[in-house]
Amino acid sequence: DNLLATLNDNWDPHSETEAFLVETLAFNQWRLLRIGRMEHASLSRKLQTQGQPSLTMEVEDLSRYESRARRAYFQSLNMLLKLQAVREKQEQQQQQQDAQPLEKEEGAAAAETEPAAQQQSPPPQQPLLITKGVEPAANPITEAVGHSNPVPPGPAPGRPALPDAA
Repeated sequence: DNLLATLNDNWDPHSETEAFLVETLAFNQWRLLRIGRMEHASLSRKLQTQGQPSLTMEVEDLSRYESRARRAYFQSLNMLLKLQAVREKQEQQQQQQDAQPLEKEEGAAAAETEPAAQQQSPPPQQPLLITKGVEPAANPITEAVGHSNPVPPGPAPGRPALPDAA
């Protein structure tokens, strides 16, 4: 409980997924500490009884458990770091979007005080064009995983590349 509370304070999870990953970190960190103590106790017992510790099945099993716990710990840690980076990026974008209407309102208020002859009309908006290669809207899971499309770009295997239209 103390370890989990400390990790929650350090990582400050903002979603259920982040909270789960912090709990996974705490669990695997606890397992790693426990495995280390068990391995030390096993080797100490062997030293007292045999004088020379030999690698036994117990120590080999503990080593395998440690590897699994360490791998799970770092997988959770990497995923948590990626999710928090995506969340922070989205929060920054949201703050920028929230600040833009304020700037427009301030600009509109200033424009009302200027004479009408000095005002310029805003440039026309470009139509929204959907083109090949445009990425879909940001997805936190895809950004956390690091790719949005499992299919590599380019022609399918065994097919020639199409010539560029120049």
